[in-house]
Amino acid sequence: MKPVALLLLSLGSAASAAPLLGTTGSFFESSFCRQYRCSLSSREPLGAGVVDFRYTLAPEHPTRPGAIPEAGPTLSVIRVNNVVTSVGFESGAQDGLLYPGSYLTPLLSRAMTFAAGTTVSEAALRRLEERCGQADGAEVKAAVSRFTLSCVNSYGEYTNARRVAFRLYR
Repeated sequence: MKPVALLLLSLGSAASAAPLLGTTGSFFESSFCRQYRCSLSSREPLGAGVVDFRYTLAPEHPTRPGAIPEAGPTLSVIRVNNVVTSVGFESGAQDGLLYPGSYLTPLLSRAMTFAAGTTVSEAALRRLEERCGQADGAEVKAAVSRFTLSCVNSYGEYTNARRVAFRLYR
């Protein structure tokens, strides 16, 4: 079977809940946000009726007494005329961003599953990131139900590293 077909099959088709994408539903008031202790870190208008809400999630480890608090991952939720049109995440990485046993891999799997209303497995995200790393900066896409999950690598911002961006959109 071709790699693209395997990726599409592994993204899953079992509905876990109604999708957030395409609705006016609240990301902040969701069970996902409660689980990861989201806080609104910014609200940036991007154009007429387009707003990017950035939510910072809990860090992997609680802050130790006397230590400087560490920020957790930040997810971007874009709304157009109050309808959620995409959910995204980006970060710098030297090697791989997603790997078995990491805090980020299941978190992104759950975030994308919540947004799509259908399972986006950890393995599928890792395979998408692998294909993305071979695409030389081009967007790599995979269908997730009626949505598109994409990954883009960009180079040059960091020495010996790259920026990896995942986005689920309709």
